[in-house]
Amino acid sequence: MTNPVSILAEEHGRFRETLDRLNSAARTRDHIGARRLLLSLQEPLDLHGRKEEQLLAALRERLPSVTLDALAREEEEERAFAADAIRSLDASGEGPAPAEIEKFIAWLRRHMWREENFVFPDAERHLAESELAALGARMAKLKPFERENGTRAP
Repeated sequence: MTNPVSILAEEHGRFRETLDRLNSAARTRDHIGARRLLLSLQEPLDLHGRKEEQLLAALRERLPSVTLDALAREEEEERAFAADAIRSLDASGEGPAPAEIEKFIAWLRRHMWREENFVFPDAERHLAESELAALGARMAKLKPFERENGTRAP
């Protein structure tokens, strides 16, 4: 069985490693490195966000919550934030200012912390093993920038 919480938590670990490198690149004004790292996050963040949406949807059916609703809205903000940062790279050639990168990093770290401390425990507590297994199987089939119905996501 593939546990969706384990899948998402493992991805959070990889994002933290990339965010550490991105923070270092921003602080040393390594625009090429920052650009490369931001671009490398685009596809994984899209895919990860869609996995999280599946978990949040299953949880909200069982456990209506202000925190879960806020995190679902953050998923959309996260994608827009990442897309804006990446678009700014293309527009300027230099990339966003270090302060903007630090803001993005802090925001994403806070978002992951909230998921790990609220959403993941709730999922393991309130969703049956069979539901978790089904979610994990659906997550494993997702492809970057592709919706479940096979159409391309923006």
